[in-house]
Amino acid sequence: MKTPMSGNIYGFSPSINSFQGMRGKIDDAWSALIKEFIINGDSITFWFMWEGYKYVANLKQVNATNYQGRVICDGELAGKIYYTIYRNEKGYAMIGTWTEDDYNYDSLIEVRM
Repeated sequence: MKTPMSGNIYGFSPSINSFQGMRGKIDDAWSALIKEFIINGDSITFWFMWEGYKYVANLKQVNATNYQGRVICDGELAGKIYYTIYRNEKGYAMIGTWTEDDYNYDSLIEVRM
């Protein structure tokens, strides 16, 4: 198990009028500080607080760079997540999709070692 790390998560809800890669309308964006990010073998777990709710994400590796999993919000299943991970000597970046309440968000995670 690696030492817990922290970082940031950003979410963007693209619309047909504003979609430009990872950018959505400004009022459809959210972000939070990841309090703990742990890589343990083929699993990644991280958690953060957003608007008073505790979100916990649990991901399993499906191939060399892709992970998928579920999101728990205050103890209840809230959605699914799919990320591609990128690594270098400074940390990790993950780009993917966060699905909650039948709504898809483009999502970016950055974690520094």
